[in-house]
Amino acid sequence: MDKLAKHKFVINVSAIVRFPKVGNRVIIQKRSVKEETNPGKWCIPGGKLDFEDGSVEAGVRREVKEELNIKIENIKLFESHVTHDQHENQKIYLVFTADYKSGAIKIDTNEVETYTYVKNTKLPNGDEFIPFTKEILEDYFKREGEIKND
Repeated sequence: MDKLAKHKFVINVSAIVRFPKVGNRVIIQKRSVKEETNPGKWCIPGGKLDFEDGSVEAGVRREVKEELNIKIENIKLFESHVTHDQHENQKIYLVFTADYKSGAIKIDTNEVETYTYVKNTKLPNGDEFIPFTKEILEDYFKREGEIKND
């Protein structure tokens, strides 16, 4: 039997959402303390891809809409990560960049406690983020030329 055949694959999609009207800052959100996984930690909007989404881009749009009540556009793959959970299920993380399109932010308090806009110099401490998030944001800001390599 193929080693991969016995494992479950979970695909997570998330977005680094840029807001041009607030100096191209990106939005991060603090997960609700009610959340089972990573309660009270900072992250970028996203979640599990649903079969009904039909595409990863549609899944990103749905997750951002569910969590922040906004629409996004110009969705592009930024980077991906593959890892596994405690049950050895494969986790595939697809991180996209996107631009804010429309809508007034209204958080789903079951999932999100609060949100803020950040640039590279205003990131919370690393242990306040869910795994990978701070590194993803730092990589994004480096690619955008906002962090200088010393």
